[in-house]
Amino acid sequence: MCYTLAVVRPFTPRDALRLRRQQQTGTCLELESTVLLGGSPLAWAMRSCWPVGDRPLRTYVARFLDGHAPDGFAQARTRRRGADADLVFVAPALDETPRAALGWHRLLTEVCQDLGARGVQRLHVAVPDEDQLLLQVARQLGFAVAAGDAVLRRPAGQLPAAIPDTTTRPEADADRHAIESWLFRGWPEPVRLARETADGAWDDYPVGGHAGDARLRRVWLDARGAPRAAWRLYTGPGGSWLRLAVAADADAGPAVRQALAEARSVCGDTLPIHAAARGYEPALHLALREHGFTPVARRFRLVKTMTALVREPVWRLAGLREAAGDAAPLPSVELAACAPAPASSRRPS
Repeated sequence: MCYTLAVVRPFTPRDALRLRRQQQTGTCLELESTVLLGGSPLAWAMRSCWPVGDRPLRTYVARFLDGHAPDGFAQARTRRRGADADLVFVAPALDETPRAALGWHRLLTEVCQDLGARGVQRLHVAVPDEDQLLLQVARQLGFAVAAGDAVLRRPAGQLPAAIPDTTTRPEADADRHAIESWLFRGWPEPVRLARETADGAWDDYPVGGHAGDARLRRVWLDARGAPRAAWRLYTGPGGSWLRLAVAADADAGPAVRQALAEARSVCGDTLPIHAAARGYEPALHLALREHGFTPVARRFRLVKTMTALVREPVWRLAGLREAAGDAAPLPSVELAACAPAPASSRRPS
């Protein structure tokens, strides 16, 4: 593809008026942030300019000097562990102008290069399954489908009663390993290839782990006292978000019911509750629908691997045995071991 002449740079407060106008025609790629964070892309960008506190969101502004593509901007948020990031907003939308796709290619290429230079290894994006144009552009940019999910919503209303003789307790740090092992065992091969490990998977969703402290963190125990399910409830301006994990041999139905019953103490009956179930979690999806949730969006979850940890050979001088016995050994280079390569290291000539 022949790129047009463009300048892509980080957002500054001087871009506020431009973003205020462009955000009206953009595409939000993260429903979770609209529920839990509220505000607008401009508000998120301005907040990231504050000199204090955590600033996981980065905003990139693109200006096309020859006018062959519309000006726009993109926003990406790094997750708590830092090796992953999510693409959350891009403007203008692909169906806004005929040349919007050209602008996306140039802008998102620069975004990937900058994030990769900052140590981000994987960039994730959630694409509505009905948006075939967006899916096509994402694949052209190097994204691959890892999984699908459904976002479900339970309207405000009476929550179910707790299950009698059920034992739950607050989540402890020691539970994280068991919970992440449930998640890892349920992952299909594309997800395992993209993530490689479940380390941090329980903490980096929703909103990349930046949704604030969960108002509710509970673990459901079996008769032997072993954890069989866990849930967290986050609240925001647009409602609540229920994050659930269930062991493979446990029933998701009672876990969902107990989670909703305990959510009454946090959000009452006045706020809608959202949840997401991946395509490889059919039991959880069915349990949510049985307890009043209805799907509001279906998405493809794509990931692009931008950088990878590599190992570079460590070279040392070694003697080379010659066929002739009288010949002196000549210096040669032998591959001795492999070690992580520093960013500035160069292979000796």
